[in-house]
Parts: sequence; C-alpha cells; structure tokens
Amino acid sequence: MSADSFRHVLAILDGEPEDYRHVIARAVELADAEHARLTLAKTRGPVWLAHGVTAELIPETVSLSSLLLGDDACLSLRRLLGRGDYDLVVADERYLRRKRRLRRLLQRADISTLAVARGERDRSALAQEPAEPNPARHA
Repeated sequence: MSADSFRHVLAILDGEPEDYRHVIARAVELADAEHARLTLAKTRGPVWLAHGVTAELIPETVSLSSLLLGDDACLSLRRLLGRGDYDLVVADERYLRRKRRLRRLLQRADISTLAVARGERDRSALAQEPAEPNPARHA
C-alpha cells in the first residue's frame, strides 16, 4: 500500500437501505481498490437493517465493521473522528447538505470527504475535500 492510499473509510448511512445503497456502493468501490478497511456507521434505527444490503454489495476482500451512532449522530461522529482513524468519509450529498455541524466538523478535522449523489458514481460538487488521502495523516 502506498502512502497515497486510504487506510480506513467511514461510510455514514442515514435512513432506509434505499437511501444509502449508493453510499455503500461507492465506499466499497474505494475501499476495495485501496485495500482499505471499511466502517459502516448507521445514524439511526437498528444496525441490522444495513446487513441485508451489505451482504450483497460488499465482497469478502473488504475488511468490514459496522456500528450504530448514538441519539446525537453528530456528537457520536465527532468522538469517532476525533480518534484519527479515518482517512475518508463517504456520505449521501443530501445528508451532508442538511448537517452543517457535521460539515464543519469534517473541515476542522481535515478529513477527506466524498458526497455521493443518489444514482451517480461521480463525486458531488458538495464534497469539501477531493477524494484523495491527506498525506499529512500518513506521516
């Protein structure tokens, strides 16, 4: 793995499976290409709802973990991201647009962010950072 690779991708899943299937697909694509670990963070509802979707979308070659964020998803994400384990956050563009606190948190943490539009595989104009790793995080 080169210094330019992502080591750990965090995918934020909000709503029902049809609302975040495109986020999982893009996060899996990136994690698989970079041989990175992937964490699926569900904002609400039972985390098991994501398992049916993940079973069909995630190849065995991707190291996967999942978690359910607390009642205050932004506070839970702040704590999670504060550990410095993640190189890239992938989320639905509409979710990021609605969550101003989360956008500020990601900018302050200097974590690359990829906003994924439903039905598109391309990067959204809402992404705060290009989907490239932060070389300073690998030093």
